[in-house]
Amino acid sequence: MDQLKNKTLFRQKLISSTITIIFLIVVMGIASLFALWKMEREYNQSLLKVNVLKNISEQLSLAQLNLKSVDQEWKNLIIRARDKETKIKYKRLFEIKVLAFQENIESIESDNKIPILALKDIDNLKKDSLIIINRYRDLLRAYESLSLTEGVLLDKKTIGLTKNIENKLFIMNHEIVEMYVALQVKVKNDFEMRYYELRQFLILVILFALFLSFINLFKALRVSSE
Repeated sequence: MDQLKNKTLFRQKLISSTITIIFLIVVMGIASLFALWKMEREYNQSLLKVNVLKNISEQLSLAQLNLKSVDQEWKNLIIRARDKETKIKYKRLFEIKVLAFQENIESIESDNKIPILALKDIDNLKKDSLIIINRYRDLLRAYESLSLTEGVLLDKKTIGLTKNIENKLFIMNHEIVEMYVALQVKVKNDFEMRYYELRQFLILVILFALFLSFINLFKALRVSSE
């Protein structure tokens, strides 16, 4: 009778141990899936912010380059254009570079995820650059026919018109690059921290399950030996 009772208790302990392990495995699985989902969501959100800043940086670099080209085509137009065909050519290139610059700025403005402060700076740059570009256009209308000497003199008067805006674009771009590099580092550190926490949690749950299983198994063996 005692032997039958011991076997029953032994079986109950084993069943209890098995149920405990299964329960902890289920809890561990659900918690792990939730943690992974949260990690992925936070990573994707942070990555989106990084990509927004990276795109702004690329557009600022292109805007700076195109604005330099606007200034260069202006010089070509007033110094190198000595006949009608050449003037048409350089004027067309001038307007192409102006359009490219404006598209870079508009591309940044159209991004609804751009930081508010950066948007304000971009709006100011857009207004300032339009003033300079219109000044170039007014001068072209005022000086339709220029000798080489007149062209050189006009170039000296207008030299450095875009320099201030180019410098502002460079500074803005540098600040944006610093922001997205810092954000990239933060994303990496946060991901590593989340991974470490999840790994520690899984280790603790596994150790706890093994501990409970060992206790139940020890009790079962003690009962069976009585």
